[in-house]
Formats: sequence, C-alpha cells, structure tokens
Amino acid sequence: MNLQPRLILVSLLAAGGVGCGSGNAAPGNVDDFFDRFYAALCTMRVACGDMPDKAACLASVQLDSTDILTLKADIASGKVHYDSATAGNCLAYVERLYGSECTVTAIAAAGTAGSEACTEAFVGTVADGGACASSFQCASGECTQTDQLCLPSRTCCAGSCAATNRAPIPAGADCGRSLDNLNCETGTVCTAGAAAPTSPKCITPSTVVGTPCIVAYECARPLFCALDVSGAGTCQPVAATGAPCNAYIALGVCDNLRDYCPVATGVCTPRGQVGAPCSFLDPNNCLGYAQCVNSTCVALSRAHGACDAATGCLGSLECSLQTNTCEYPTVPGACP
Repeated sequence: MNLQPRLILVSLLAAGGVGCGSGNAAPGNVDDFFDRFYAALCTMRVACGDMPDKAACLASVQLDSTDILTLKADIASGKVHYDSATAGNCLAYVERLYGSECTVTAIAAAGTAGSEACTEAFVGTVADGGACASSFQCASGECTQTDQLCLPSRTCCAGSCAATNRAPIPAGADCGRSLDNLNCETGTVCTAGAAAPTSPKCITPSTVVGTPCIVAYECARPLFCALDVSGAGTCQPVAATGAPCNAYIALGVCDNLRDYCPVATGVCTPRGQVGAPCSFLDPNNCLGYAQCVNSTCVALSRAHGACDAATGCLGSLECSLQTNTCEYPTVPGACP
C-alpha cells in the first residue's frame, strides 16, 4: 500500500462494507491507528467479496512494509508529528465510508466530510526542497519521487519535498504541466475530457445524466461514463443487479460492487464464488478473492498457502520462488 497522505485511506478500494462500530475515539498510537484502519478496510473487503474472511484479509496486509516502518520511525524521532485526536476523526470518516453498503450509490452518499483529517493526522517537518523518502516527512505533505516507478512499500524511494502553500488550480484551467506539481481546487479533478481530449484541465465531475464524457472522472458518482465502441460516451446511472449494463466497460457500471457486466448477457450479474464456472472473455466474473483458471473460479492463496504460476496470492502477499508459498515481499526496513 502506498501511504501518500492524500491517498492513505480513500484510494485503496472504491467499496463499502459493514462498519466496525468503534466510533471516533482517538487511537492511542500509530499502531492502534493502523489496527483500526485495517479492521475497517477488511470488514469492507469481505462484505464486497474481495476477501474470503476477515482473518485472511488481515493476514494479507504487510504491516512491516517499508513505508509503514518509515512512518513509525519518523514519529519516534520527531521527524513526523502524530496527532491522535485528528487520527480519531480520520478513523470516524473511514469507518463511516467503509460502513456503507457495498454499492456505488451508498458510497457516493457517504460523502467525503472529515476526509481532510486523514492528511492532517501526520505532519512532517522537512522543509521545501529537502530530501525525503516519504510524503509524511514533508511539511508540504508531498514528496516528489525522483523515480516515479519506485515502490515505497518495497524500498526506499529518494525524492524532494514539494513547495508548500501552492495555490490550487481553478476549475477550467490547465493542469497538464506535471512539473508544476500543483493540485486542482477542491471538488475538481485534473483530466483530459470530452471538451478538450488532448488538454488536461481541472474539471468539476458532472452530476447530470447525459453529459458527454470520454473518461470516468468526468462523471460524479453514482454516475459513470458509458462509452460506446467509438470511445465516446455520456454520464449514466449505474445499473442494479439484473438490469441492463454497458458491457464495453469491465467495472464500474453496476451499482452493486459484487456484480459485473457479462459480454454475453449485458445485465449486471453477481460475480462467481470459488468453484463457479468462468470465462477468460469476462475477466471480472469471479469474486475478488478468486481468479479464473481453466474455466473455474479458483481461490487466491492465503498467507503461507501453496501457489504457482497459475495460482496467485491475496493482498500484499507474493508467491515465493523458493518455497512456492504466499509470503510478504522482503523489504529493507525503515528509510532515513
């Protein structure tokens, strides 16, 4: 999991589940924070069919990944300040979001109120331009990696802290200059849309059915961009189970996140459980903890379970070439 502050809690999965009911009590330390966060996340992932059970989900999370170890070391050294009260507010948002029903409509209704606490709970001390290995270390909250392909969860990724107090880009303005390292104003996203397909701009996602679109970000949930074979589309409501759906799009067209849209039928259909028949023509027709192997949904292996080239692993686990079992990837430890 990439622990960039703006992504820590809201970009893992676009799904909801059953809440944990722990309220917004402040976690005592960062370990308590992660325990509650992953408990909420795993409850949701089980409810949405992405994990077989909560124990398997929790066992698939690598809590000694490089980015988490670095954050803990930085809090201990004072490089990053941890605010437990704000972290509690963040968890209240997380538990509300992940406590919604497993539908696009319910998640959209949950809203984003309180999500800002998830970026304010960890405050870095490294000044603009200073060396960093994590966005948490930066006073600006953003570490620009030298190598964009580097994976912070696996290794130490060198970078420098971006400038603070950067004015947000207003709606309608150009945002395609990546070196500017700027963000669109709240409520807008940077994308090349139907109006200007080659010029990324900050746009406000549409809430109006029928608005022209070419990318998903042009439509506000619970709408999605329904594309045709030409690549053009319009914002349309997600479909209920059993309702007609747009089979040109693999995911995001059905309201229930446990459904998919088969090419053969064009109606939202529950994804298959382990042992159900499947087809390579519909790669999403198995639940998230399974994969289609020889026309049958086969369970992904749990921690320390057997694996091979055909059978994958759950979550952060990887198939070890030495043991042919699902294990956490080896990491170097905390970064300076």
